[in-house]
Amino acid sequence: MRKYYDSIDRFLWYAPIAVWILMNIVIGIGMGYSQGINSMLFFYAVFFGFASVVIWVFAKWLFPAFMEFDGREKLSLKKLALYLLSLLALGTLFFLVPIYINTLMPAFPKIILPLVWLSRTTLGIILVASIQLTRYYYQSKLKEIKLEADKATAELNILKNQINPHFLFNTLNNIYGLAYLGDNKAAEMISKLSQIMRYLLYDCDRDKVPLLKETELIENYLSLQKLKSESALNVDFYKAGLKNWASFPPMILINFVENCFKHSDLETNPDAWIKISLELEDKELTFHLENTTKKEVEKILFESKGIGLTNSVKLLEAHYPKKHKLHINKDNGVYELDLKIQL
Repeated sequence: MRKYYDSIDRFLWYAPIAVWILMNIVIGIGMGYSQGINSMLFFYAVFFGFASVVIWVFAKWLFPAFMEFDGREKLSLKKLALYLLSLLALGTLFFLVPIYINTLMPAFPKIILPLVWLSRTTLGIILVASIQLTRYYYQSKLKEIKLEADKATAELNILKNQINPHFLFNTLNNIYGLAYLGDNKAAEMISKLSQIMRYLLYDCDRDKVPLLKETELIENYLSLQKLKSESALNVDFYKAGLKNWASFPPMILINFVENCFKHSDLETNPDAWIKISLELEDKELTFHLENTTKKEVEKILFESKGIGLTNSVKLLEAHYPKKHKLHINKDNGVYELDLKIQL
């Protein structure tokens, strides 16, 4: 993407220069055919060459200083006008010397030639100023976009740093409870946790990971939850259409799953259930959660969002702006989340 923007910037600078050179070459050739080789050489040396030098000085030093390019001290408009008039006046004086000592262009009145040179040079300066203004506006917008991108990247890193400890602390707390009670399942939970930590250490630094790895993380998390419970949990995880090419930002879906367990009544209700589905079809990822909820859970718990869920929502907005739809609903004791993303 950086190369793309640099290419546009180079085009804005070099394309007008190429047009200017081509235009003068054509005019010079035309003069050569109509008035002879001497008139063509005079045009190239004075009308084209000397005017180009004046325009280059303006474009390379004066106008960039006025617009604060490259961190230079800004020139005032009054100083810019003074320098420009001085440059044109000096150029016109130097132009008058070859005009009045040559006989190369006898067809043109000598008094007209300096005016023609001055008007062409002035028009060239106006053209260069317009191009520079366009580049300045473009570069300013580019800097704004870069700052926003850097800010978004920093926020994403902060969110990831918040998410990972949040998830790990909850899991470690579960393992501590089993170990304290002397439950043999604590060792198996540590094994599952080690797989999760390996994922967090080696994969989560990337912006996106294979969707299959994120799916494996969910499966390990579900295994941890099942090991934590003394009775069989009615938890169903359905997946379909997942492809090796599909990638996804890490640690987003797992927070929705964790939130699902947080509000469920699996530990107190033998008829409680959790249903999770993850499907990919035609580059549309559908993630659906349903779970029965605790009776004592107040409405405010569903209206407010914890750290994990809030960060997942922010990460979705950062990675898939206007490309995802998230719907959360609680009805008749069932908490439901539906997420659709265009990958």
